[in-house]
This record gives sequence, C-alpha cells and structure tokens, in this order.
Amino acid sequence: PVSMTFKHTGAWIVFKVKLNNALTNTKLTLNQFKLVKIHKGGKLTIDNSKYPGAQASWDFTNSPAADYAVESFPQQNTTDNTKGLEVTQTDNTFGIIIPEQKQTAIEFKYTLASTASPAAFAAQTATYTYPLNNFGKWEMGKKYVYDITITFNEIEIKPSVTDWGDPTDTAIGI
Repeated sequence: PVSMTFKHTGAWIVFKVKLNNALTNTKLTLNQFKLVKIHKGGKLTIDNSKYPGAQASWDFTNSPAADYAVESFPQQNTTDNTKGLEVTQTDNTFGIIIPEQKQTAIEFKYTLASTASPAAFAAQTATYTYPLNNFGKWEMGKKYVYDITITFNEIEIKPSVTDWGDPTDTAIGI
C-alpha cells in the first residue's frame, strides 16, 4: 500500500457578513461583493523530485489580475440599490475558492436605509474597499474566514485562518 495525503491546490475564502445587534430599524442591502485584482487561473506546477513530499506552486504569467465578483454572492448589476442581499443580525455566508496568491482587497457596495416611519435618516449608498494584508497571501490548503460586522458608524472585519482539511469544515460559502 502507498500512503497518500490529499492537499487542496486552492485557498478557500469565506465571508460572513452581518449587522450589529444594536442596529435596529435599519435595512442594509449588499449590492455587490468582489475581490480586487486577483488571478482566477494560472499554471500549477508540482515538483515531485523533493523528498519528503511534493512542492506545488502557481505561475500567473498568462493570467492578468482583474477584479472578480464572488460567484456565490447574488451580484446585482443594476442601479436599483434596493436589490441584492439583505443583511441581518445573522451571518450571511458566501465565499470562493481561488489559486494561491498574494492577498489584495475586498470591495463591496451597500445601501443603508431606515425602516422607521418616518425615516430616521435618508438612505445612503456607498462603496467600501478594505485592503487584506493580515496573512500576506492566501495559501493552498487553507481556509480564510472574514467575519464582517456593520454598524451605523463602522465596519469591523475579523480575519481567521485554519487548515482546510479540518474535519468540521463544510461547503458553506461555495
């Protein structure tokens, strides 16, 4: 028998977005969610000459970086800012699997509106860009989770990373 260990060649990126519990009488709609300037393909090379274990790497020479809409997020390519994912106080989870590469940034467009009658504030639409540099790069075989909590005054992002092979992992977010 030959002992074999399966390793993922991509990084699993998961986003969990929610409203702060104190934010009541408010509706938040995520209109778009994307990764900024990433490679969504390339050439994977596996070097089996090294012992123990193979060494793998990605080459992006013929794959220019571009903004990439997260596929599992319901993108709204429209000017109607009432459409999209309505964010609640419960995690709204979505994600993507990408080749290993340098971290860049996330960008999302959102609309914050009052549900009070009369409205406590005028609806506001904004685009938010957040540079991701907590881990240097998204590595093969790792699962990166970004817990994003939105309040009226701030957006809090808490990143974490685990090995993808954790038996408690499920396919949430892809």
